[in-house]
Amino acid sequence: MEKRSGFSACERPVEDDLTSLEDVMELSVDPVTSDRVLWSKLLYLIARGQVIPIIGRDLLRVTIEGSQQLLHEYLATALGKQLGVPLPEGANLDQVVVAYLALSRQHRRADIYPVVTEILGQLCDSSKGIPTPEPLLKLAAIRPLRLFVTTTADSFLARALGVSRDHVLAYAPNSEITDIPSDYSRSQDPYIFHLFGRISAIPDSALLEEETLEFLWSLHEESLTRRLGNLFDELRTRTLLLIGNGQPDWLARFFVRLARRGRLSSGDEAPHEFFADEEVAADIHLRDFLQNFSYQTSIFSARHPIEFVDQLAQRWEDYPDKPLPIRGAPAIPASAPPAIFLSYARQDGAAVERLAHQLDAAGLDTWYDRARLSSGDPWWPVIDRNIATCVIFVPVISVHTNARDEGVFLREWNRAIERFNDMNKLTARFIHPVIIDDSLADNVTFGSFRAFQFTRAPDGKAAPEFIDYLIKLVRERRARRLVQL
Repeated sequence: MEKRSGFSACERPVEDDLTSLEDVMELSVDPVTSDRVLWSKLLYLIARGQVIPIIGRDLLRVTIEGSQQLLHEYLATALGKQLGVPLPEGANLDQVVVAYLALSRQHRRADIYPVVTEILGQLCDSSKGIPTPEPLLKLAAIRPLRLFVTTTADSFLARALGVSRDHVLAYAPNSEITDIPSDYSRSQDPYIFHLFGRISAIPDSALLEEETLEFLWSLHEESLTRRLGNLFDELRTRTLLLIGNGQPDWLARFFVRLARRGRLSSGDEAPHEFFADEEVAADIHLRDFLQNFSYQTSIFSARHPIEFVDQLAQRWEDYPDKPLPIRGAPAIPASAPPAIFLSYARQDGAAVERLAHQLDAAGLDTWYDRARLSSGDPWWPVIDRNIATCVIFVPVISVHTNARDEGVFLREWNRAIERFNDMNKLTARFIHPVIIDDSLADNVTFGSFRAFQFTRAPDGKAAPEFIDYLIKLVRERRARRLVQL
């Protein structure tokens, strides 16, 4: 075999150097065997764009009030305090919720989502919140990684990658399905897919173990359709790097099986999987199972996933065969249907940003072009698609809009009316105009809106009752859409 100088001494397998993907994959490596061989495989595959990291909660070590702790542990403590639940130290989220439900028959599981949304909103606020977890920043710096799958519901990964919301997708059994674009790798920015949903005031994420099971079962059903065909094609043909998911035995087995077309032991054509997970490495029964039945699965021996990411970042920095930066035209983003589409005149941008921040803080995903569109995006197809799929359309009305007889916002308003005309006028509740200044409703110049009830949000500050109404409406409309699928 021809010698190859691409690997440093610390990465080179004892047997020989590696010259091709075939050389890499033909090495027979049991789980928990030599990390040196595993590092050589992993770096080689990352450099060739073959790896999808699947990121879990044990990477989210955060610093709050000078103390370092895992985010899910902090959430359990903070949620218990907010809900007034007396708990022993170290209680997890499941125990908090069970104790809360036991306090009163009036308590519902859905009550926890607005509270967790508020807690996470404060932590993730880029201007006031806590620093982005360092492991996520280190993974974001590895540029050949183009698709990140996360099993957490927070927005820290999006902050670390610096991507727009059009590049952040999420699955939830009770919401519309949005697949990753088939040409996602051509985009200048990576994509994020939240496998177990994103946190919001609407229960569309798996915070508890029982909900995780339901998500996995629903994902299993989706794997038999083509609604997430692009995502499952990638999971089944790329190398998976599972980092810090804290998966118990049953979940790890099911998760690995979900990413395969056939039985775990059915053939050699399945892609490789790497586990960097303290719980998996410590579970002798799971390790034995993977060794005996999942021949393409390997387990790193790093004591903690954060330690693993530290090593990965250093080894990648030293790796001599990094690919050239990805070039090419950006693909049109495949955004999830937004809850709220905000349409406005440019002069009202500051008030709209305040309104959007308020809606986002309540867990209502908003879309408005100043926040979403970059200079390279084909602007009208993106706008049109989001008007066609949003749950609620909110035209922002002011003295500036009343003074205009042409503009992009008027094109958006006409497109919304066009969609509304195809709806049942008695039940649709699709368009909700908001007036942000002292303009009178009788003086609104866009005639098609005069039949609607107006809401006032002075300078972009909406009343809590209006926010609660929108949350309820989004829940109802999404539930109705799901029945119609």
